[in-house]
Amino acid sequence: MSKPSANRSTDLRAILKIMNEKSLSYRDVGAVAGVSAGQVWRVLNGESNPTFGTLKGIALGLGITVERLTELPRFARLLGEHSAQLINYSQLGAGIGVSYKTSQRYTALLE
Repeated sequence: MSKPSANRSTDLRAILKIMNEKSLSYRDVGAVAGVSAGQVWRVLNGESNPTFGTLKGIALGLGITVERLTELPRFARLLGEHSAQLINYSQLGAGIGVSYKTSQRYTALLE
């Protein structure tokens, strides 16, 4: 299996942090999503093109919304563009259409 890209690696770390905080394994998430642990791994590592139903199931298994699952990668890229700068949470949030509070929570996930 190929290694995730730098952006994908950041996205995966945020999702893995959610899984760790909730003590969830790939198998746990897959059981809720109705797919195998391997399929969850492939989706989260960008090696599979999931259906919306699979994404919805994985989000459900993680205990987050599909929107949050798909916003995290965009947010990580935006945050990377602002490295070595003071963080304006309102501006970052506006870049993906979320509030400054959500922007702060996403930043905490990526730390």
